[in-house]
Amino acid sequence: MLDAGLYIGYGLIGLAVLSAFVMPLIQILKSPSNLVKSGISVGILAVVFLFRIHFPDQKLPHQEHLWV
Repeated sequence: MLDAGLYIGYGLIGLAVLSAFVMPLIQILKSPSNLVKSGISVGILAVVFLFRIHFPDQKLPHQEHLWV
């Protein structure tokens, strides 16, 4: 009985993961204007991410022991 519960649980988790990927794709196909808005947001996040990689903060002397 325990095995069946585990398999059902795994199946439900798999269904949730699949739904998490498929449902946004369906919404994008229904309204492509939201895709543009999402693309702009992702682009801004990418620019901020790349900026932080190329211009990192200077480590303060009292924080050196945290990153060793």
